[in-house]
Amino acid sequence: MTTILQYGEGLHARGYVASDLSFQEASISDRRVVAAYTTGRNGLLYGTISKHTRPLLVADELGEVYPGSRGLYLLGDSYSWHTDGWSLGTDVAYAPGQVTRFQEVIRRPLGRVHFAGEHTDVLAGTMEGAVRSGLRAAAAIARG
Repeated sequence: MTTILQYGEGLHARGYVASDLSFQEASISDRRVVAAYTTGRNGLLYGTISKHTRPLLVADELGEVYPGSRGLYLLGDSYSWHTDGWSLGTDVAYAPGQVTRFQEVIRRPLGRVHFAGEHTDVLAGTMEGAVRSGLRAAAAIARG
């Protein structure tokens, strides 16, 4: 589950948050945009809640981490990856050593088919890993 929140002036938090709340992690940009991720059981639970309600729940919990921030919340959106007909899931969770052990194999083209996705990058489980893998696959296709 990915939830993006926009906050108004006055949010002075920046960086990365790991939590024991229903969202596991959040990245806060200097433009007052928060990207929060919810996986596992909490992600499944969030998937049963209206996509319009999910950002409010995350904003409430971020208010526990950053007191006063709830009043600065402007808008949000949320996407449930495990209910998406194409992905039917969320990020991958490799065990220690599996990224380096299997990465070459899961990146290997099958004929003219090239594989991309966050799970094929060393930054598995992140949007950056997804983008990097797409760039890698596109470059391989361009090389022929």
